[in-house]
Amino acid sequence: MFMPLKRKTGTTALALALGIPGMAQATPRAYVGATLVNPGAAPIANAVVVLKDGRVLAAGPAAKVKVPADAERVDVSGKWIMPGLVDSHIHFFQSGGLYTRPDGRDLRAYRSYEEEQALIRKNLPDTFARYLRCGITGAIDMGGPNWNYEVRALANQTDLAPHVWVAGPLLTPGPLQGRDGGPHFLTTGQDPPVIAGTTEEAARAEVRRQAALHGDVFKMWVSEGPTTAVQKAAYDEARKLGMRVAVHSTSLAGATEAVASGANILVHSVLDKPIPGALMAEMKRRGVILIPTLVVFRGGPLLHARRYAFDPWEYELANPHVMGTLFDLLHLPLKLDEAATKAIQEGRAWEAPAVALDNLRRLVAAGVTVATGTDAGNPGTFHGASYFTELKLMAQAGLSPQELLACSTLNGAKVLGKEKEFGSVVAGKRADLLVLDADPLQDMLNARRIHLVVKAGQAHLPAAILKPSAEDVVQRQLNAYNARDAVAFAATYAPDVAIRNLPETADLMKGREALQARYADMFQKRPDQAVHILHRVKDGPFVIDQEQFVHRWDGSKTAFAGTAIYEVKDGLIQTVWFLKAPATK
Repeated sequence: MFMPLKRKTGTTALALALGIPGMAQATPRAYVGATLVNPGAAPIANAVVVLKDGRVLAAGPAAKVKVPADAERVDVSGKWIMPGLVDSHIHFFQSGGLYTRPDGRDLRAYRSYEEEQALIRKNLPDTFARYLRCGITGAIDMGGPNWNYEVRALANQTDLAPHVWVAGPLLTPGPLQGRDGGPHFLTTGQDPPVIAGTTEEAARAEVRRQAALHGDVFKMWVSEGPTTAVQKAAYDEARKLGMRVAVHSTSLAGATEAVASGANILVHSVLDKPIPGALMAEMKRRGVILIPTLVVFRGGPLLHARRYAFDPWEYELANPHVMGTLFDLLHLPLKLDEAATKAIQEGRAWEAPAVALDNLRRLVAAGVTVATGTDAGNPGTFHGASYFTELKLMAQAGLSPQELLACSTLNGAKVLGKEKEFGSVVAGKRADLLVLDADPLQDMLNARRIHLVVKAGQAHLPAAILKPSAEDVVQRQLNAYNARDAVAFAATYAPDVAIRNLPETADLMKGREALQARYADMFQKRPDQAVHILHRVKDGPFVIDQEQFVHRWDGSKTAFAGTAIYEVKDGLIQTVWFLKAPATK
């Protein structure tokens, strides 16, 4: 429930409640009574945070912070205030869906890359809103096509969007080879996200070009081996122009070379070996930041085994139609060899790489700066929603809530060298903050329990940021069904949902609890069954799906399931009518 406002004028209070752009800045606003939580500082109970013109005017104990006489007061007693989250590694040119990386799984026969890119660009407002709904007020795109700069411009003039910073195309220290032996797919096309380095002068010219476009970061994509002349030239030119250099490498050899060559940021975990103490000490001395991106390593194994396991917040907050594409593997006419079929039948659950978890724990203990990032956009790593899965995995590595708070806020600002501008709720910094219903210092996953998102001083209610359509809700339940997740499936239904068979009018099943129990039993007995939608019709609160049963690895096992009519009310499925296929003669 929205907390009461003590106000002098009705207009500003209404603007706060509705998140109306531009209406909440002229008059100071004071959030009073919450516990203020900042990285590296003791929590402050009964705090006052005063905002004006998109900045923090003052923040501290109520006994020491004077509320301006003309300020709007917002009583947030019993809440917690923390800085807005920062995702330090994403890619807007990728959707998180099945068709977004043809270099890894080439399905262009079913959806062209051009169609995928067009959908991504069309859906950018939705993508932006999902970040903000998750409390992510800042996102750093670590490299993509030149239209990345257009994405930044669009985001930074959109109210329901995080602040966005970008790198342009990634540079490789030589021609990058694809799986077929030819040029790597990402280096092809008119506006490729990766540019193959050829000469030192070409590398310098590319750095200068991106600097002229005000790129926020310059990124190199390397593997291992000695630093090449092309890399050295790019690093040198970036230093001259004051650009921060990020390096993609998941090997110890590549990371070691990058640190020695002057990289500012390592954008992935080292996966092959433990990081030696000497390298950690050198990273700390040089101020090198590491972004672990643990969650992105889930996507490949998850799709390979066709065993989909997502966290509850991913079903809730990810774009359900993007998630839905991942299940297309279950009905596309793809040939499977014996090894692939065996992997699907075994269906082993994914676990985060042990060496990456150990390296992360040791890096933080050694005092190396670590920033939270997801590599969202890669298949199975969802924009916005997968951030909390990354936090879960970082906690699994042994990081405390206090450490995770720093990784997810101030350290994200350090990635850009902008820690004096944002990343903590202190006087003079940009007013990006979250008002929470639970204490993030008890569990950083409490950052999901958002009461208000405040971006540049403008307050938004979570429900006003993201408004799922009836089709979104139905697709979300289909995703949970195909993942065989009974809890997530039942969560899309109203507590008093009614399930009916047509033409009968009596309830076949009544209530969410009964539905969850029935489907949990079915999922256990039929773990390899899924549903593919043959046709879908949308009509206001009604969604009509013609459904087909499919098998997880045997394409010959299909059967018409029937037609389901879903009625959605207040974001939940209220009634379902099933019309079964007529009996064959």
